[in-house]
Amino acid sequence: MVDFTHLNPQQQAAVFQTEGPVLVLAGAGSGKTRVITYRIAYLVNQGASPADILALSFTNKAATEMKERVLELVGPPAKKAHLSTFHALGLQFLRQEFIHAGLSKNFSILDEGDQFAAVAELMKEIGFSNEQYDPKVVHAVLSHYKSRLERPDPRRGGIDGVVARLSPLYGRRLRALNAVDFDDLIALPVWLLETNEEIAYRWSGKFRYIMVDEYQDTNLAQLRLLKGLAKRHGNVCAVG
Repeated sequence: MVDFTHLNPQQQAAVFQTEGPVLVLAGAGSGKTRVITYRIAYLVNQGASPADILALSFTNKAATEMKERVLELVGPPAKKAHLSTFHALGLQFLRQEFIHAGLSKNFSILDEGDQFAAVAELMKEIGFSNEQYDPKVVHAVLSHYKSRLERPDPRRGGIDGVVARLSPLYGRRLRALNAVDFDDLIALPVWLLETNEEIAYRWSGKFRYIMVDEYQDTNLAQLRLLKGLAKRHGNVCAVG
């Protein structure tokens, strides 16, 4: 049996409030991740299926630590809970929904070097040299817009104008390679959740309880992913 008595009153309130949205704001080192792990333990103790639980963090290291803590508290059943990073969840999503994303089953994730090379090649195709614009900088701006699920106005000048022209070409190049980049692991699931009713219904019912650690690091695309996944149940606990 898990002991919850050593949690302070505020932590207990967040742990025991399992239905509806919960937002926990606290400083560094105040036990925010502890709230997530003990909340999972409390849910399991109350009869929730670990398979209905999703907990997300932003780094592989943090996700691994979270898994270890939950395993200590809950034991073997914890292995059925989904504890991962946002991008690992996105990859899992695309492995199941690859056809709807315009991919073949064994699609690959382009590494950073291949992404830079693709951007540099496409820049030359549309008439820009690497001396005019550094491909790494162009890629960074492209990634910025993709992480916000936006595209710059093609009428704008400078690097935004270059990215606006490059963006659709880059997307088609990735699909031709049967590949995605890191940003696609969030952007494509969001697009499918927001445009495909059958996928949205199925995935929004997949996890009854969703928790997010280090919520302050969430970007717009990740927020929209959360909204899509939580649409049916609405049980989201975010700490940050």
